[in-house]
Amino acid sequence: MVVVILSILLAPVLVILGIAKVIRHPVMVENARHLGFSVRGFQLVGALELAGAAGMIVGLFWAPLGIAALVGLVLLLTGGAMAHARVGDRLPRIAPAAVCAVLSGATLVLLVTG
Repeated sequence: MVVVILSILLAPVLVILGIAKVIRHPVMVENARHLGFSVRGFQLVGALELAGAAGMIVGLFWAPLGIAALVGLVLLLTGGAMAHARVGDRLPRIAPAAVCAVLSGATLVLLVTG
């Protein structure tokens, strides 16, 4: 049950952030440049966030896909937090990626052990 709740809470956040990156929202274009990414590369990150969110939701019905999606999300979001840290961002800019990485990791552990 906790896996369902975490997935339902996390997926919309990832969808919103992923769409913003894919459609090149001006804030995301600025973030891409700030982090040293090309806009096209940031769009790829957004597409991966969308795929991860979809895989996580489908994983509620077919666990192997959920596990794969969550592993990918943990890696992607940890990389995002590290990218922010690398450019000297403070906690408020690092926190969204870090919190989503931790929530993805917790969901993964619960899915695998549950």
